[in-house]
Amino acid sequence: MTSFWRNMVNGIFQRRLFLLICLCGFWATAAIAANQVVVYRAPLTAHKSDEFGMTVDGQAVFVERLQVEEGDLHNRFGGCEELSYHCVRFAFEGQVRIKVSVTRTIDGYRLRPVSAGISAAAKGSAIEFTMQKPRNLMLQVGSAWLYIFADPLKDDAPHLDRLKKGKFKGDMRLSIRLDKNNRKVVNLKDYDVDPTGEKLCTRGIQRAIIDTAVGPYPGGILYVPAGVYKTGTLRLYSGVTLYLADGALIQASRNATDFPLPFGPERGAPNRDYGYEYALIQIHHATNVAIRGRGTVDGGGPANGRLKIIHAEDSRDVTVEDIVIRNTTGWMFPILHCENVTVKNTRVISPITSNTDGINPDSSINVTLDGNFICSGDDSVAVKATNFGMWLRDEIKNIRVVNNVMLTLKSSLKIGTETQARHIHDIVFANNDILMADRAFTIYLRDGALVENVIFRNNRVEMAGGLRDDRDRIIDIEISTRKDDIWRSPRFNEAIENPGSIRNVLFENTTVSTKDSRYLIPSRISGHNKANMVSDVIFRNFTVNGQKIVDSSVSIGVGNTPRTITFMKVETETTRNITFQQAKEN
Repeated sequence: MTSFWRNMVNGIFQRRLFLLICLCGFWATAAIAANQVVVYRAPLTAHKSDEFGMTVDGQAVFVERLQVEEGDLHNRFGGCEELSYHCVRFAFEGQVRIKVSVTRTIDGYRLRPVSAGISAAAKGSAIEFTMQKPRNLMLQVGSAWLYIFADPLKDDAPHLDRLKKGKFKGDMRLSIRLDKNNRKVVNLKDYDVDPTGEKLCTRGIQRAIIDTAVGPYPGGILYVPAGVYKTGTLRLYSGVTLYLADGALIQASRNATDFPLPFGPERGAPNRDYGYEYALIQIHHATNVAIRGRGTVDGGGPANGRLKIIHAEDSRDVTVEDIVIRNTTGWMFPILHCENVTVKNTRVISPITSNTDGINPDSSINVTLDGNFICSGDDSVAVKATNFGMWLRDEIKNIRVVNNVMLTLKSSLKIGTETQARHIHDIVFANNDILMADRAFTIYLRDGALVENVIFRNNRVEMAGGLRDDRDRIIDIEISTRKDDIWRSPRFNEAIENPGSIRNVLFENTTVSTKDSRYLIPSRISGHNKANMVSDVIFRNFTVNGQKIVDSSVSIGVGNTPRTITFMKVETETTRNITFQQAKEN
């Protein structure tokens, strides 16, 4: 071979070797990049947990001890020992090793939901396990509960160092910063607000919201940096995205006068004492509104009465994503008379007391609740039509409640009790994990609606029946009339004569465990009369404690004692076509 050809061959070989080395380096970098952990900042006022510590792939993450009113939970679910609540949050990609250090003796522990399929092991004073994808978990060690919120990596925050200036308009140079999509970005840091939580910031934050909403570039992002911002009611306007950075805490004031009603006495609940519209964040008559980020909104707890955290009303195209909302004694997040609402990867932690519903799609259409964690004293999710006697919307439809983890003292997946509409239909509850509830699946009809085309599919119940209030059932479907006029409306008398009908309900691929159930009684399907019936309900692949339910009379075991109960009582005079099927699972 001549030197010419030898040099050419050597050159080709060297170039290929160089390319191979580069590719190997790229693959190695990609492998390293695929296993990333992001540790969030904690709010300044966060209380460090005195019972748990945690590392994620060796990196320490802050574990917060939650200051949450526990109400009746430890008496009814946890026995006599007082419960404590803790929370940790981080983001990762790839596979990570979790090590939870525990200060108390580890006599027993549970990592839930069971469907996650994560095997945890106690090693000395720590519990270790591996996570292969972001998810919401709850670790129980005796009476100490640790909520573990793992996020996917996401680069959705505005990069304040990469913004561009606004363009000239007329003779005025605008000191407006724009992102790459020409959306205006306003930094709350530029306003007269106290980031320590000592002083009330309502006026400064509201001014920043208004500046974000209006001007030559209407709409945009209000960036809330890390800090604690004490505030009264805030109102979001069309086109505004409220972005809460990690370490940012919107903290409700403890002064009731900081939360005025948004409307006069002619609007809202007939009984003003119910206080439906008192809210920390109001989204009223707005479009294209979002609340995002890794921050927290805190309602201040029982001192604030029935204050709602977020109240969306008469709005459309609303998104709430990735934030934590917590600590109030009213409905956490009512969605009233809205269209096109998405609540995704949001963590809802309410005091375990009465009337603390989680998220309620109310008189709304096209609502999706996806991948949320909901801890509530009252209903986790209740699809309803309250309408407050004004009949804001006669048709409620297209509600999807999917991929959520829930625990509650009351109903977990529910339609009703308020059903002041003509037609409620096309409601889907799918792939949810119910860690605990007194009733897992509920439909209560009182106010004259036709409820139909409801699907409960691929849901998993780890415990139902723990409140001991004569409603502890896996399933409770009932049509009845109201015994009072608290929800009196122009159609109240009509609803007494005709409370409505329920038809076309499917329970498919459902698994239930009753091992931890204490007070469970038979499930129930009951219509009102022959004109107001429950009809065409199908149970397909419904399993309790590994036992296929082939008819309503099957006996099931309850708790750790030998007690058994009949699965379901069906009121034959007021129901029609209740069937049980075994079919191949999807």
